[in-house]
Amino acid sequence: MSSKILVVDDEPDFESLIIRNFRKKIKTKELDFIFARDGVEALEILSEEPSIDIILTDINMPLMDGLTLLDNLQLHYPEIKAVIISAYDDMEKIRSAMNRGAFDFLTKPIDFPDLDITIKKTLANVQQLKENKRLKQEKNEAEAANKAKSVFLANMSHELRTPLNAIIGYSEILLEDAQDLGYEDFVHDLDNIHTSGKHLLTIINDILDLSKIEAGKMDVHWESFDIMALIENVLATIQPLIEENGNTLEIICEDNQEPIVADPNKMRQVILNLLSNAAKFTENGKIILKFKVVNNDEDFISQNGDCNSKDKMLVLSVADTGIGISEEKIDSLFQPFTQADNSTTRKYGGTGLGLAISRHFCKMMGGDIAVVSEVNKGSIFTVKFPVPETGFIN
Repeated sequence: MSSKILVVDDEPDFESLIIRNFRKKIKTKELDFIFARDGVEALEILSEEPSIDIILTDINMPLMDGLTLLDNLQLHYPEIKAVIISAYDDMEKIRSAMNRGAFDFLTKPIDFPDLDITIKKTLANVQQLKENKRLKQEKNEAEAANKAKSVFLANMSHELRTPLNAIIGYSEILLEDAQDLGYEDFVHDLDNIHTSGKHLLTIINDILDLSKIEAGKMDVHWESFDIMALIENVLATIQPLIEENGNTLEIICEDNQEPIVADPNKMRQVILNLLSNAAKFTENGKIILKFKVVNNDEDFISQNGDCNSKDKMLVLSVADTGIGISEEKIDSLFQPFTQADNSTTRKYGGTGLGLAISRHFCKMMGGDIAVVSEVNKGSIFTVKFPVPETGFIN
């Protein structure tokens, strides 16, 4: 596709000079020149030819000079780049033209190799601006679509969860009735319905949580609570999954058991997600949950400017002897819907949302998650975040 150049000059021989010096590029349709004798004619052409890429214009012309043309370009066609071509003794006007938005200038008599270089440079700038505009528009459209999706899912929370909770509740009642009445033929199927319903609810909860985070509808609720009591609550949920794969769990508490201030629900989900992953990806191995509250962590504080050096730090880690993660996969580990690789998803299942949500929750509470891992040796996930004084709840 030819690049269209509008040449505005009232000299009779200028058109023939341009055509003669650029005849090869005109013949190969690399460049397409359109000519006007003054600014008025140039504006008429622009109104009919919106695809003009650049303008080469003289300054001293009848009816409308080049400076007035530049003013009109700035007002009506700001995306079009103009190059001034004028006599050497017009330097004051050339300076004025540059102040009015001209991209570059050349002096007469024209050095055509220099003009060719200037045209190439100007066209490259125009193409880059067009590409940037296209990418920005696509980015805005993608962000708008993603936000609309997130808002929709966040608002659909009740509509999705309510019927599913009904399925889980009724299947649980029917399962208990079948067991009491001795209908053993139904027990297995009803148990599958109940288990699948709970699994689906977990997936929906993860998707809705991520959508709420992306839509900016997820809040932090600060409370003072006993971290050990919260961990014991998590263990009641996670213990069957740990035992299912023949794993053992060790808890190492280096805390003085003082209450901490955080969002207990988000803290519970972070610990549950980390222990679930450890249990899922470890067989006949060992999982260690270790936590402690320290006075501060200078390295962490220096990387997180919002942290108060007087805040205590909660440091919690989950180590396992599982399959591990290769170094090249760690960077994408916290991306939504991502697991170590496709084979992991096929073998172990899951949506790849747990770690993404956990990192979001930690960041919302002023912290973060880090991981070190070695393939076939295991992984250690470490959570750190500042813990305000128990007397201060924001």
